[in-house]
Amino acid sequence: EGLDVATGFVFEGETQEALVAAMKEAEHLYRTAPEVIARMRRAGMSSGFGWEAPARSYEDAYRWAVGKHRQRRVRLAV
Repeated sequence: EGLDVATGFVFEGETQEALVAAMKEAEHLYRTAPEVIARMRRAGMSSGFGWEAPARSYEDAYRWAVGKHRQRRVRLAV
């Protein structure tokens, strides 16, 4: 499911067992369905992992925080 747009493998939890299970799943898929791995590779390579969107989010959060701080200062001054 979702293998046409998948870019990697997900595992739940922060355990060695969870990581090993995901790696085994990846290896199985690599051996049995290399075309799926190739699609995943292409999807990953065409995905935007640049800093533009995260930087914009950080700027928005900063502006929001500054605005809240200014509102608080105005209320305290009144």
